Amino acid sequence: MKRACQTRWLSFESAIQSLFQEFVAVVQTLNKFSNDATCYGLMKKITSVKFISAMYILEKILPILADLSRHFQKGSINFSMIVPAIDSTKFKLTAVSAEEIPSKIIEDFSSTGRCLPLNIDIKEDDVTKKVAKLLGEYVEALCNNIDARFEQTPLLAAFCIFDTSFLPARESVQFSNYGVTEIKSLADHFFPGEEESQDEMLAEWGNLKFHLFSWKKEISNQVSEDSSLLTMEYVMRKLLSLGESVTTSFFPHLTKVVEIIFTLPMSNAWPERGFSKLKLTKTTLRNRLQNDILQSLLQVSLNGPKPCSEHADTLIQNSVYNWKAVKARRKLPRVPLTVPSTPVENECFNDIAQQEYEKALRVLRLAKFAQKVAELEDDAGSESEN
Repeated sequence: MKRACQTRWLSFESAIQSLFQEFVAVVQTLNKFSNDATCYGLMKKITSVKFISAMYILEKILPILADLSRHFQKGSINFSMIVPAIDSTKFKLTAVSAEEIPSKIIEDFSSTGRCLPLNIDIKEDDVTKKVAKLLGEYVEALCNNIDARFEQTPLLAAFCIFDTSFLPARESVQFSNYGVTEIKSLADHFFPGEEESQDEMLAEWGNLKFHLFSWKKEISNQVSEDSSLLTMEYVMRKLLSLGESVTTSFFPHLTKVVEIIFTLPMSNAWPERGFSKLKLTKTTLRNRLQNDILQSLLQVSLNGPKPCSEHADTLIQNSVYNWKAVKARRKLPRVPLTVPSTPVENECFNDIAQQEYEKALRVLRLAKFAQKVAELEDDAGSESEN
């Protein structure tokens, strides 16, 4: 069994999947300890029709939400894929059949199903009504929650115009109108009520499009060499690397928007991983770690290479070399192993070994004797009490 977490979809999904697979064993275990009031009450609750229906619904729904959660927990994200990912998730949620789940429950709790040993009487009408009500309310609440959570998704999707793979040919008619709608949306958001700044940002975009077209081949080569690098991310970094004189003179508003988007965290997955590493590093047995040592350990565990990898071995070797090069290190002298070479030394060595062996035997005999004395004193004390 795994612990459920209300704030993490992935942990919640793992807990539900574990309970779904081990449901028979869990109920049988609780039934074995039914003399305990807590176990008996918990067994009654999880064997109810409402709980079983909710478990089967979550087993279908949570993998869909987990896929969306994983999409935002990557190190980098393509803004052009945000809206399709959300729309796909909402479509999959609404496509979950209210008829498939009751039939699955009836099949599992039938005379040939996997839950037969539990002897739970499941009526088809009760399950159908309960699943239809719970599923409809739950899916509607999830879709509303997704819409509220990603209210500004169209604004983020507007940054896909920096992806040169969507840039049309320079000679085409679409080139002049490419990205105009998205730039207007970004300008309205970042410069509200400033018509002059909005017009300047639109003019900057008209100039930047020609730079994007000239960078297209270079960007394609760089992205093909590094699979973790996104085209849009490379374009934004290249724009910022042009230098302050160029950006302030030709692209001041676009540079400001790009700097803002680079500071935008897509999710709280990274800091959550940091807290998890902190809990694994500073345990109850290592609760006196100083802050500087703790910071170094967290840096290695979070940002370091994978253990036993070639990069890790090279990094360790370089660290040792640098450590030794700082100053002359004092080495401990090696003590050679003395082996008796003459008959006299061999005889002395055997005598010493025999003496140590006899000492060990005397200590062992004394320990056994002390143990017997303690047992006799305990027996005598118990007889005097009687």
